[in-house]
Amino acid sequence: MRPFRAVALGLLVVVLTVVAARVDVLADPLGWVLVLVGVRALPPGYPLRLTVTAAVGLALLISVPLVLPPAREAIAAGPDAVGWGFSLPTLLALGLLTHAIGSAAGRAGDRGRATLYRAVEVGFVVVAVLPVMVIGAGADVLAAPAALLVVLVPIVLLLALFFDADRAWAGAPRPASG
Repeated sequence: MRPFRAVALGLLVVVLTVVAARVDVLADPLGWVLVLVGVRALPPGYPLRLTVTAAVGLALLISVPLVLPPAREAIAAGPDAVGWGFSLPTLLALGLLTHAIGSAAGRAGDRGRATLYRAVEVGFVVVAVLPVMVIGAGADVLAAPAALLVVLVPIVLLLALFFDADRAWAGAPRPASG
């Protein structure tokens, strides 16, 4: 499987929530394992490969206890800042991933895709910071835009990963010449 496809499938599992009998059938750790497989499949020398691998590993580690319904319910019942805190490893991993991909696209001379990934990277930074404004500063007017960005930014990343999976700078294997 091409690295970007594994990453995209993993992120799809992380983003989607399918609950049956209080259990998330698409458990986030499974998704993070797929993301980790995809990141590890990137060629040696890929920008920030080790850093992204470590950040994805942290997101995987944080997601494991959250599979249990009591842990998820405790976070949901707690202050909004707790939920935001638990989302930071995910946002860090995805922000670093998009930065690395944007760098790889830029190195390959694909300016349009590099710009797209930089915009998504900025989106993840905004998604990480907006809750501070909404929760901490009481800027409730930003709650709706923040909620929209929380959904929109990962969707744009997912689509871009699927569309770019066959590009050489995405770690796609080169066709054999004969």
